[in-house]
Amino acid sequence: KALGAILFTLWSVYSLCKTRENIRLRYSIPEERCIGCEDLCCSLWCSCLTTAQLLRHTGEYEKYRGKLFTQDGLEAGAPEAV
Repeated sequence: KALGAILFTLWSVYSLCKTRENIRLRYSIPEERCIGCEDLCCSLWCSCLTTAQLLRHTGEYEKYRGKLFTQDGLEAGAPEAV
């Protein structure tokens, strides 16, 4: 059980790190602190805040409802926010 928990934690941090890196590259967002390892640091130490940051950056959740099982997590017709 302990090994499974450790592997799941490592996979979760890695996947969040890569997602944050891809979004930064897609929208040309530079690293500001911890140059070279900012994505890893944010994903490891602040995973809840990192997830919230990614959601706020990629969708207008104040105006459009979130939807499960869609490509972008938003209802049909919602624009992509930056």
